[in-house]
Amino acid sequence: MSNVTYLPWVPSEGEPAAVPASAARETGVSFETVDEQHHPFAGADESRADEQGQGSQSVDEIYESLLRKLGMADMSAHEVRLWLRERDLDDNTVEELLGKVEHLGYVDDFRLAEQLTGRLVLRKGQGRSAIALELRKRNLTQSAIDEALANIDQADELNRAIDQALKRAPSVQRFDRSTAERRLHGFLSRRGYPSGVVREAIQAAFSEYPPAG
Repeated sequence: MSNVTYLPWVPSEGEPAAVPASAARETGVSFETVDEQHHPFAGADESRADEQGQGSQSVDEIYESLLRKLGMADMSAHEVRLWLRERDLDDNTVEELLGKVEHLGYVDDFRLAEQLTGRLVLRKGQGRSAIALELRKRNLTQSAIDEALANIDQADELNRAIDQALKRAPSVQRFDRSTAERRLHGFLSRRGYPSGVVREAIQAAFSEYPPAG
């Protein structure tokens, strides 16, 4: 008997086949990527095509459109609800379709929160409060946000803050200490680092790039 590999996005018999955007990235399947700051409702020809025939679409056709959309960009459960309600579906049908895509692994707030957190950390060097704000903009559940933030390593966060401060410090080195500290503090705070981390990062930066006065 040959080995069978189970993939969470493979549907049960009778289900339409689709691959969620997150699964596509993990397996190397190529899909159009969407940056985390772009709302998944915006900008796609697919969305416009859906809207043109929206009034006459059956539930099955709407479900097929949803699967295609999830193949292009990950969506939170809240975003899926909004998208389905815009198609004039009743609440029971909305919850039924949402439950279906969640069961198949296409929608998972915890996975999405973890992925977005990783991107914001790696691409932008953001701290936890800025990350929390971005996750709330996607209307992720609070439990998913809390879990993603809890997984941020405190030592790694401090190292990232120090790295950011060291890169910024030369540009404020000409100022007196009070001004330089205020500018660095504002810079790091805007990136979402907590006050204790900000203080340590500034001290580390000033040890290498001391202010003028």
